[in-house]
Amino acid sequence: MIVCPKCRQHAQIIETGKKTLKCQNCGALLQTRKLRVFHFSEDLEDSVLFRTRLQAEISGKGSEDFSVNFPSTESEPLIPEVKTPIKELELPEKNNSSFLPATKNPKLILLKILKTTGGKIEKEELQQKAFEKGITQEKFETILKNLLETGELYSPQPGIIKIV
Repeated sequence: MIVCPKCRQHAQIIETGKKTLKCQNCGALLQTRKLRVFHFSEDLEDSVLFRTRLQAEISGKGSEDFSVNFPSTESEPLIPEVKTPIKELELPEKNNSSFLPATKNPKLILLKILKTTGGKIEKEELQQKAFEKGITQEKFETILKNLLETGELYSPQPGIIKIV
């Protein structure tokens, strides 16, 4: 896990063994041996979680819901596992006038839904609104996972999704 020293705006997960890499935000070519490593883990999910928290801290939005503590050991968990109750997803009745077909880019639909709700929404509510816009559950899960992994969204609490 590194932060681009040129733009200082983007944390990204990198693989070991590469000599150079390109910042996903500004496009700067970086030499990996000169970069500060903020976190190392063999577990992708752990790395994604850490990168999301680091990205939130960089953007200045992390301190309102949580603080980032940089662990001294790689095996130390970042968040205690919390069991959240599972909510039933209520599907709206089939009404062709309210059911809108999915646009060409469902990722933009999810981001637009988040922006209209103030940037913070429960996962179930986001899923419901995405379904109303014509996004299937499988597509929703895929897009949400992708947005969380790329750091465009993060989860400050279990079941809550926010824009970085």
